[in-house]
Amino acid sequence: MKKIIVKPKHSSGEESVFEQIITLPHPRTQIPVRYLIQKPQLLQIIKINDSYKKKSWFINNNIIKGRSLHLTYLIWIYLILDGSLYLATPFDLIFLTIPTSESLGKYLLMEDILEFFSEYHFPILISYLGPQIKKAIRSICQELKSTHPFFRFDEKLLLEVLISKAKKIASHLPKSIEFEAITKHFMENIEKKELENKSKEFKNIIQLARLKTAMQFINSYLPIKYENLLLQSEDFTPLSLYLHKLQTYRTTTIFIQNSNNFTTDYLKKRPNTIFEIENKKKKKLKGNNNEIRKKMNTEGINKIYSFFKTKTQNKN
Repeated sequence: MKKIIVKPKHSSGEESVFEQIITLPHPRTQIPVRYLIQKPQLLQIIKINDSYKKKSWFINNNIIKGRSLHLTYLIWIYLILDGSLYLATPFDLIFLTIPTSESLGKYLLMEDILEFFSEYHFPILISYLGPQIKKAIRSICQELKSTHPFFRFDEKLLLEVLISKAKKIASHLPKSIEFEAITKHFMENIEKKELENKSKEFKNIIQLARLKTAMQFINSYLPIKYENLLLQSEDFTPLSLYLHKLQTYRTTTIFIQNSNNFTTDYLKKRPNTIFEIENKKKKKLKGNNNEIRKKMNTEGINKIYSFFKTKTQNKN
């Protein structure tokens, strides 16, 4: 069994494009991660299938055995002697430059900054994607203009870049993420026609949910010290209040449904319970009255109905 890397087809359409797999630290965890250089971009290699399941590819009645394939639609496929499917997706170089750039803390020449990118395969990356790396560094650094410009990391510039990226992601969320993060929580039992008639306030809440989802996604690539930088830049109070209100409503609804179900089930199992209790009370009361009469000495005492007879009847 062989693993397959699925990557974007090169925009130039050339078949002989330089590519090389390198190892770089993950921007957040600093754990070594595989990347694929495909000039003029960098691709992150992401594992798709479950690691505990062994799988193989069966294409054109053949089991793939390490040879490379060229698909004629949209993608190129390469095989590695590994086992599972990998997906190579474009990666933003800005995230790779943040940890080193922010640790410097002073103005430096661009050449001096690049010298600090010496671990793992950064030198290889810079040798092939040098202009792209420099552009990424400039976007998050304040420039001190002179004959030879100096650069220093600027958190405000970083925030501006990240907010811009978050808004773009929020407006182009994949349907799967849109469903998991938004549809399941906000639009249950709501049809599209009903959604169009919703108020501007509700639409604003949905947009905030999309933006927060995008920011959380970006956070997964930021150093831990900046994990709250994006989320604190936006007021999510309306979203939090709505979620709390929605949770309260759902909790109340579930409680009422459970109560109704319990009552219905109880009455089905014991339909005459209430009537049986009432009858037992009546029988018990009647029995107590009879016992009292037996104990009483009624000799010489007129019956109660004798008081309602006329005088003539009494004389007779």
